Order: sequence, then C-alpha cells, then structure tokens
Amino acid sequence: METKGQVRQTGEFFRRAFRLARKGLSFLAFSAADERLLPRKIVSISIEKGAVGAAAGRGFLSRIKIIKEGRSETGGQEYPGPAELARAAKSVLGVFNSGGAGPHGGVLVIPAEWVVRKDADFPAAIRHDIPNAVSYELDRLVPFDAGRMFYDWRVAGEDGRKLTLRVSAVKLEKVKPFIDVLAENGLAVSRIVYADENFAADKNPGGGQSSAGARLGISEALRFNPAGPDLFSNGRRRKAKVPVAGSALLVFLLLALWGYRVISPIRVEAGNVEALDRQIALEKKKVFGIDGIMKQIGVINGEISAIRDFDLDRSAAIRTVKELTAVIPKSAWLTGLEFSGDSVRIEGYAASASGLIPRLERPGYFRKAEFASPTLRDAKTKSDHFIIKVQRAGASGQGKPAGAEK
Repeated sequence: METKGQVRQTGEFFRRAFRLARKGLSFLAFSAADERLLPRKIVSISIEKGAVGAAAGRGFLSRIKIIKEGRSETGGQEYPGPAELARAAKSVLGVFNSGGAGPHGGVLVIPAEWVVRKDADFPAAIRHDIPNAVSYELDRLVPFDAGRMFYDWRVAGEDGRKLTLRVSAVKLEKVKPFIDVLAENGLAVSRIVYADENFAADKNPGGGQSSAGARLGISEALRFNPAGPDLFSNGRRRKAKVPVAGSALLVFLLLALWGYRVISPIRVEAGNVEALDRQIALEKKKVFGIDGIMKQIGVINGEISAIRDFDLDRSAAIRTVKELTAVIPKSAWLTGLEFSGDSVRIEGYAASASGLIPRLERPGYFRKAEFASPTLRDAKTKSDHFIIKVQRAGASGQGKPAGAEK
C-alpha cells in the first residue's frame, strides 16, 4: 500500500483543481453579451495643428479594418476651432453616419499638450477600489475643479506595498465645444484619447494623406485592451456581469469533485485497516511477528490522522479570519496575515493602532496581543502602519474561545 504516494496525489489534485477553478471562473466572468465580441463600427476625429484628421473603421474580435480616412488642412499652425473641426471632418468623411459610427459613437483625439499628467503613489490596499481612491485625491493631483474636467488613470507601476498611478486630465471647457459640435452633426463622442506630436500626417499607398492620430483613435476604441487612458470615462471602469447560473454550476461540480477526493482516500485507508484486522485474526495462530503488523497499522492510522488534521488547520485559519473581521474596526484594514503554530502575525493600517490591542484581547478568540514592531504613521493615508502578534485562545489546550461550539 503506497499511502504516502496517495497523499501526494491528493495534494497535486488540489493544486490542479485550484488552477482549473480560477481559469473557469475567469472564463465565465466574460459575458457572451460583451460588446467586444460583436462587430463594431467607429469614427475617429483627430485635432492637429493646422489640420483635422478623420478615419472610419470596423472591428471584430482582434481584427481592425480602416474603411475610410483622410486629413484636411485648416491652415496655419494653430489648432482648429469646433466649427472648423466639423467642416474639415465632413470634407474627409462626408456625412458622419455614412462613415460607420453606428450605435457606438465616435472617438475624439486631442493633442497631448492639452492634457495634464501626474504620477501619484497610493497604498497597494486600494487596488480593489482605485476609481474612488483617485476621485478622492483628484483635487490634490490635478489643478482643475473636480467637476470641470475629463480624466482617467492607468497603473504605472507597483511593488508589494505601493501602487503608482498615472492620472491624465483635460479641462472640460477645452473639449466640450468639440463634443457638442460633433453631436450636432450626428457623431456622439464615447471616448477621448490624446496623441503627442509624433503622430504626424502619413502618406498612404494611394498617394493621399492619412492621419496617424485618427488611426490611433480607431485602435484604442476597437482593441480588447486599450493602451492609453480614456478621458471620457472619468476614471470609472465597467464591471463585467458574471453569468450566475453557469458559475454556480461550475462551483457545484468543483465542490462535489473536491468532496469525493477528500473522502475517497479516507475510505480506502479505512478499508485497508479492516482488511489488515481480518488478516491478523486469520493468521494469528500461524504467523509470528504480530508486532510488525501492528506497527504498520499504526503508521496508516497516523497518516489518516494527518489528513484529518489538515482539514482542522484550514478550519482554524478560516475561523481566525472571521474573528478578525468581527473585532477590527471599519477604519482599519489589513494587508497581511501570517500563521505560525498558535501565533498569528497581523499587519495593516488603522486610524489609531493602539486602540486595536484592547479589542483583540477581549474575551474571545485571541489572547496576548502585542506589537511586533513599532507603529509608523503614514502621512498620505493619515493612518498608523502596525504589526501585531496575537495567540489564538484555546489553540494550545487553553480552552475553547467564547462562542465556540461544544
């Protein structure tokens, strides 16, 4: 009986099941109604020095095709006004709707020099709520009124504890007249991107002029993962709706398979023990060396106990997280948990770290709460960074915590 080999196979099964579940849930979260899976048409208008670029294109999945494009000179080295933009765009594309804007509207490409860009550092803990964090700090990052701008953000870099965001913004008064005049001519702007001066006019194979800025707008609108910010979004991200029925079915199947794999080895080992008992009863009068057989039974029982203890350790860890959720105030948040035997190392931020010690030492699941290192005051978040070490009450035979089941 290769008991240890079976235990290793069970561990490998858990790892594979976890990877499969993560991929499966990620796939199910991608709704079949996502507009990126449907054929789309878009019109892009680019504001350039002394010219207006325009392009119409269509996209399906990863394929993007330019239907029509051109560049109209407006004269001089100044950027055209709203009226000049509309006239020049019409001269390139004709009637806007014939260019293929369709229900998805169009893209306005503005010069990069109109855009204010600022890199800012945030705690890594905001990763799950970046839009609200950026909105809260917007007045500090951008020299415009929060309600008088278009803006967006992109993650510029991160390390374990710090998240660097690049915030881009443009004054609403600078761009709104162009959006309005395009809407009056049948083109609803649904995305605002910006292009630097490197996007100059190009010569296409037919000998006419084309606009790299306008083609940039087509690419940003039709790509699955746009490279640049969309200022029209004002920092918000649309969340895909998870198909509930399909996800629930997958979770149910995975749980059923997991339960079978947990119970099956225990049943196999229990059957092996019973078979050994019967063998000993039959051969007891004929065969010596009963002690060796009993030792083998003890090893098997020990491995069964190890499998059961594995599940108990997981239950203790889950209970620890639940208890922390109950005692930690809403003004505090955790960035890390580390388990070492009966001890738990808690790391996070709080408005007042010293107030956490009495909370953790209330009669219940924890005892002997103490700081594992000095607290540091974070000037940006105006909170204390703490590392606290506690022991789980009852973990070492000290008795069950309050409210524990008997």
